[in-house]
Amino acid sequence: MSIYNENILSLLVLIGCLYIVLYFIKKTYGERLEAKGIFIDNLTIMFKTAKINGFIEKLANRGMRFWKIFSTIGIFIGIYLMILGTYFLHINILKFLYVKEEAAPIVPVIPFITLGIEELPFLIISFIITLIFHEFAHGVIAISEKIPVKSSGIFFFILFLGGFIEPDENILNKRKLLSKLRVYSAGSFSNYIIGLLFSLLLATLFIQSNGILVMDVMQNYPAYHYLKRFDVIIEINGTNIKNVDDLSLFMNNTKPGQYVNVKIIRDGSELNYVFKLGERDGRGLIGITVSNNFDMIIPLSKPIVYSIYKIFLWIAVVNTSVAVINMLPIAVFDGGLSFSAVIDKYIGKRRLRNILKTGLSVYFIAILLVNILFTFIYKKYWWIWP
Repeated sequence: MSIYNENILSLLVLIGCLYIVLYFIKKTYGERLEAKGIFIDNLTIMFKTAKINGFIEKLANRGMRFWKIFSTIGIFIGIYLMILGTYFLHINILKFLYVKEEAAPIVPVIPFITLGIEELPFLIISFIITLIFHEFAHGVIAISEKIPVKSSGIFFFILFLGGFIEPDENILNKRKLLSKLRVYSAGSFSNYIIGLLFSLLLATLFIQSNGILVMDVMQNYPAYHYLKRFDVIIEINGTNIKNVDDLSLFMNNTKPGQYVNVKIIRDGSELNYVFKLGERDGRGLIGITVSNNFDMIIPLSKPIVYSIYKIFLWIAVVNTSVAVINMLPIAVFDGGLSFSAVIDKYIGKRRLRNILKTGLSVYFIAILLVNILFTFIYKKYWWIWP
């Protein structure tokens, strides 16, 4: 059985056990938990509270004029993100069909399936930051538009973390279109700002250095007794290895059983190791996972630099991805809510409104799924990071 199939089987077993545990918890303690704001529904655990409403109100009331300007700009940024996401998804499909090497892989983040356990802490940190800024933005802008916030909270669905702000829907629905659009676009706008900020930090604080960083050495593979995590490979058989692309190019021209002389830097010292390559798809195999080598403008050890880089990278990627995808005109997304508000304002026939909303949602869900499907078919790309 392949590692991928083993991961799927393990996840299914975990989901089954989780369902059984949650079922008995709900049966035994359901009423007491609900009295404390904890709700269990099948595989979902939700926590609702009104305790942070006061903080959101104070934050909103301290800068009403600023939040009006902020949220108005957010409408235009939201439109830009909707156009950007629409353009990207369609162009990417054409690239998959005609220039596969230029297509960007679209892989859903599923822990233990498309994402290794090593990346999970960085993902959790980035999700928490993304949710805080996204949901607080919705809440603050709702208050600034005189729309009360009833509650806020978080939820867990299997391995996924989410958050929400619950505005008073009756009052929200009665507000003018401009107010609705301000509230709906605020979350993605805040994520877009955070994504840009951390992208800027990545560009200014980190410098790509020569060599590639060894992230993991696979047990019982050729490099297992020689290389270690955070070694920097700088040369193989006299060929300079400056980045991951150089390694891929070199390995494409190797054969199983071939001996290689690998020069590395470990703890500031140069070392050489000679070992015989393994085999994968008719080519040589070292048995390592690697990353481009980065240093910070502040001198720190490799493990610390790597951890900071990964945190910043994940925060930038997750916030930017959420900002764009969330503004697609899909019913449950903020882009769908914005589109729905515009349709309700300018189209009188209810049946036509429903057809437009449903049709557009189905279409964009299909486009998103086609991008994911093409990633697996053409890129054979099942794993984001080891």
